[in-house]
Amino acid sequence: MVSDFGFTCDKHFQRALFNALYMVGMLVGAFFIGVFSDRYGRLNAITLSSILLSSSGVAIAFIDGNLIALGLLRIVTGMGGMVIKYLTNLLS
Repeated sequence: MVSDFGFTCDKHFQRALFNALYMVGMLVGAFFIGVFSDRYGRLNAITLSSILLSSSGVAIAFIDGNLIALGLLRIVTGMGGMVIKYLTNLLS
């Protein structure tokens, strides 16, 4: 990612920005996936989260230098990762 997106030492703020976008996705995902879970059930919410997380993770591998697409996919990854993160804590 350093060579593809230019995340070098002089652009250290970009790394923090994209980490913050992931956290924004977690915030949005916690709300919307929670509402989705109340309406359609936990299994469907877990399935949706898994699809969001895996599809956005694969899509990030194929974008080449587009920072806007990376930012949007980081948000979607955060949305899917929120439920998966707490699911593992719940099941252990």
